[in-house]
Amino acid sequence: MKQECVWLHRFQSFEEVEGIILRWIQYYKRERLHSSRGYLTPENGEINFISPLTA
Repeated sequence: MKQECVWLHRFQSFEEVEGIILRWIQYYKRERLHSSRGYLTPENGEINFISPLTA
């Protein structure tokens, strides 16, 4: 998070820090590709995991 978010910004207020970090966390959890999941987004990794279980 520090390299991809915090170090890239010069924050002017705590509210700005909070908003940017919360948006980054949402991005990380929903959109960012994760090497541990075969470079899938968490959502796609979850779908791939659940699909065989429900078939």
